[in-house]
Amino acid sequence: MRLLQLLRCRRGSAAVEFALVAPTFLTMLAGVEECCRLIWTNQVLSSVAFSTARCATYSSTCATTSAIQTYATQAAGSYGLTVAAANVAYTANTTCSSNPAQNKVTITYSFNSPFAGLIPRFPTTVTSTGCFVA
Repeated sequence: MRLLQLLRCRRGSAAVEFALVAPTFLTMLAGVEECCRLIWTNQVLSSVAFSTARCATYSSTCATTSAIQTYATQAAGSYGLTVAAANVAYTANTTCSSNPAQNKVTITYSFNSPFAGLIPRFPTTVTSTGCFVA
């Protein structure tokens, strides 16, 4: 008799359903957040690379390669990204996207994500390039 009453009881069904659905939902939510963070990081690095290439073209503060690297690391740092100077490459007067006579800055950033080990092909590095007419 008690067993039948227990089987008909629905008081804990919402908790059980939540326990079954919550891990999948929270994993999807975290995945969307990581993808958005990856897109944001790529956009920031593209902006920093372009502004650094522009600085190398017009400003005397970016007259040397080390000054260009310092400018890029400081610009990325203002967004909260730590980029090493060794990860900033500058090429003067080159062809960029089929356009000749461009100053080109390439920034490589190590993107640390907990999803890198879970999802195949999830990037661990982000590389962005910015070009400006020399």
